[in-house]
Amino acid sequence: MQIGGCDLALLRHGVPGGKFEDCKSTCVVDPEDPRGRARWSWSATEVHAPTRELAAQIAGEASWLVAGTSINVAAIYGGVPYRDTRDALSQGADLLVATPGRLEDACVRGDLLLRDVRAAVLDEADRMLDLGFEDQIRILLTRRMPRTGSGRQTAMFSATFGIGVQHLAADFLDAYTFVAVGRVGGAAQTVEQRVIWVEDARKAQALLGTLLALESAKGTSPCSVLVFANTKDAVRLIEEKVRTWRFRVFSIHGDKKQDAREKALQLFRHHAEGRSSGSRDSDAAVLVATDVAARGLDIPDITCVVHYDLPRRIDDFVHRSGRTGRLGRNGLSIAFANARAKGLSKELVKCLAEAGAKIPPWLLGMAISTGEDLEVLEALGQKSSGGYGAQDVRLQGAGVQTAAERREAQKLRSFAEDAYSAAMPDGSEAPA
Repeated sequence: MQIGGCDLALLRHGVPGGKFEDCKSTCVVDPEDPRGRARWSWSATEVHAPTRELAAQIAGEASWLVAGTSINVAAIYGGVPYRDTRDALSQGADLLVATPGRLEDACVRGDLLLRDVRAAVLDEADRMLDLGFEDQIRILLTRRMPRTGSGRQTAMFSATFGIGVQHLAADFLDAYTFVAVGRVGGAAQTVEQRVIWVEDARKAQALLGTLLALESAKGTSPCSVLVFANTKDAVRLIEEKVRTWRFRVFSIHGDKKQDAREKALQLFRHHAEGRSSGSRDSDAAVLVATDVAARGLDIPDITCVVHYDLPRRIDDFVHRSGRTGRLGRNGLSIAFANARAKGLSKELVKCLAEAGAKIPPWLLGMAISTGEDLEVLEALGQKSSGGYGAQDVRLQGAGVQTAAERREAQKLRSFAEDAYSAAMPDGSEAPA
């Protein structure tokens, strides 16, 4: 990333516009290992991603960008035999893309040393730090790798970067630079957002009506719809219903084997890009997924995103909606909501207002019923700076929390999430 001709990632080295020293992984014998076992010592750049699909996508895009050069890219992630990980490491590379679990596994098994890593990148950093990967990231960045300030550059990226996660990220960043590009914390202006009241018992009927309307409106163009549900069981039920309606349907969730997840994503992508082949019952295709597909996945031609279940948190809503309307194309985000949306109503009103979307009167009334004043909600919607991490927390007067303050805040957040879970059906999916 460059601003004013200066590469921000290199300013700390005093070489604006320069580039990192060329370096690869090398096979070494660890002197601390009494068995004299060979390990791969990584001194190049690492990119961390929260899901397997995103890791594979990043590696694919990176390989395309460096095609024809001497730069090599490797990817390691779970869901595949560990021998594939050893094979990827043994070939050597300049850029390693990995999910935190498989990366830590390779270190624990003694196949990888990270003590010479020069640059670490966390994509969708807020999800990794806030939704289950904090312990692994903390071990990797503070124990396995050189600490920040001792020769390692660290960069974190996300479309949402809330206050709590910024406090946490300060543990891994030293005198960092905060950069907000574009409209942070909301879907692009190319996404039309709608929220409609649908009782749980009528969601299937509402989805069928939505699919038929979208297919009719698209005419001869491919119609590709991404449907989000909160649980794996819900994904299975929705997939079965959509199949009985004779639409092409695929699914992604944490219980599916990795090759099945990759195949479903590939087939859906081909349909969205107009490259599907063979006979089919409908010109529309549907991908039903949990939030493993909510972040980072880049399929430019998704017609519509349907929030069959509203997510627990507003930043997940933003990321889901951002799967459509990409690369300047127009997109549509439709959310099914009912009384369960009360806990999210205030943030949802703010999100819709900032996007210039129509706010249903019932949703505004629901937000007011949470104790928020109408004028406060209107003021939130009129702010042009964006939310959910659009501003550096260090500029908001509170500074960075201490570890003790963060632990106390985590207790309160855990209590709130437990209360939410108690009101929801079982089967919510953990981070993948």
